[in-house]
Amino acid sequence: MAKQTQSTKANTEPRKGMPSPRLGESEFKRRYELNADKDIQAEVTNAALALAEAVEKRRAGAFPAVGAGREDPRPN
Repeated sequence: MAKQTQSTKANTEPRKGMPSPRLGESEFKRRYELNADKDIQAEVTNAALALAEAVEKRRAGAFPAVGAGREDPRPN
């Protein structure tokens, strides 16, 4: 069994010059507010489905327009 050369505390600290992994409440909310945005999630889902449809049809030898039947989550 190999000996550990660094202490446990040293393994949990970020490397020198790296930004701190600890976020304040406001920074956390800023970074993760998109998780609650259902329209963005619908847009990403539509893009993924359109890509999967395009790949499937391209493999079948077709070059159709894809994603045309998807509903726009932000119609404005």
